[in-house]
Amino acid sequence: MSKTVLLSLLFCTLLSCSNTNGFYRIDGQVKGIADGETIKIATSPDGVLLEEQCYSVVKDGKFYFDGTVDECKVGYICHPSLNRNHCSILFIEKGDIKVIVDDGCCRITGTPMNNLYNIVEDTIAHYIANLKNIEEQFYSRTLNEEELARLSAEGLMMQEKLVTFLRKAIKENIENILGLYLLVTYNDFFTAEELRSLIKQIPPSSIDRLNNSFYDTIVNIVQEQQKTGSFN
Repeated sequence: MSKTVLLSLLFCTLLSCSNTNGFYRIDGQVKGIADGETIKIATSPDGVLLEEQCYSVVKDGKFYFDGTVDECKVGYICHPSLNRNHCSILFIEKGDIKVIVDDGCCRITGTPMNNLYNIVEDTIAHYIANLKNIEEQFYSRTLNEEELARLSAEGLMMQEKLVTFLRKAIKENIENILGLYLLVTYNDFFTAEELRSLIKQIPPSSIDRLNNSFYDTIVNIVQEQQKTGSFN
């Protein structure tokens, strides 16, 4: 994309480092968002509040960011949707990142962590869609006891498959930033003892490098459980 396309571009200097070997570029396309609207990249120091770091102005349905990064960092890409901002998690890492915003949905691909995140989210969506289908069958018509029992068994099996997948995805990625994000998001699927065990598997060097709030968040969750005695 020519730099003349987006004259109002601001580079993400606050997300960048001096390591020129870690160049990233984010090319985005939008549908349903007017030219002149802004796409923002934000970070979250506490996992709750977002702090805007940089923005790009949409022109001809496109936007882009670029910069350098020393290692994978977590950001949020925010865009206007239904008169409010909608933010999606973004893994900022070396390489060419592709973003498509369509009808309020944001799809981010192109680099290893973003691609892996899509695989995880697509699999979760697959299980949830199946569970929804089973639920709709369960309540949509009059069923005999045998049919109800069959659907109940199918629903239980699908739930177990979803939980098994989540546990596997988290345990296989516990040493990286995606694993920590998933652990925070789906911590209810683990007992307090399992959470403590997973936290111990995070290398100290990774904890020191992580530019996100996920580690502190999961530690606080476990500590709160210990205070209240609300162990799973």
